[in-house]
Amino acid sequence: MGPIETVRERCRKCYSCVRNCPVKAIKVGPDWAEVIHARCIGCGKCLKACSQKAKVIADCIEGTQRFLRGGADVIAVLGCSYAAFFNDL
Repeated sequence: MGPIETVRERCRKCYSCVRNCPVKAIKVGPDWAEVIHARCIGCGKCLKACSQKAKVIADCIEGTQRFLRGGADVIAVLGCSYAAFFNDL
């Protein structure tokens, strides 16, 4: 799982996300354009380019809550862009 997912029902294969991805991390299948998670850098350009709102930020809340409820110790590693993105906190 990566930072950006495709809502398959919304995708109309317009190629906007493909044209705007700086690292060519989107492949077009028979029915929708899908993010290649191994290549995705999470820049969000596909989110802005998609007029169908088919590209969305991945929701990892349930998985995170499952880790926190478990008995093992949990460590969070923040990306280097954290301080810039949340500069108002």
